[in-house]
Amino acid sequence: MSELAAGRTRSRTRDRAISGISRQASCACRRRIRVGHNVVMDHASHRRNAVSKRPDVQGGTPVFAGTRVPVTILFDYLEEGESLENFLQQHPSVTREQVLEVLEQAKASVVRAT
Repeated sequence: MSELAAGRTRSRTRDRAISGISRQASCACRRRIRVGHNVVMDHASHRRNAVSKRPDVQGGTPVFAGTRVPVTILFDYLEEGESLENFLQQHPSVTREQVLEVLEQAKASVVRAT
């Protein structure tokens, strides 16, 4: 086997090993957990805060993290009888996981208050 062919084989083997490690790491991060009664969320997304509040973004109004979409818009949609799907279609920068986390936080606040 020539040196060039041997180098390609080592390179492919290394790439497969790295690919396997990244697949394993991503699987570990995507462990799913049950939240509430029927909602299943990614473990990683459950850990990070779905809401951000910074003075330089929308004047400090709570927004979905990484976006400029105010959280109150979600509740406005739901109050008007709009579906979650419609909200997500109209606001593609917001993820389903973020919405579910906000709803879970709201639910927990109500439960704590009663």
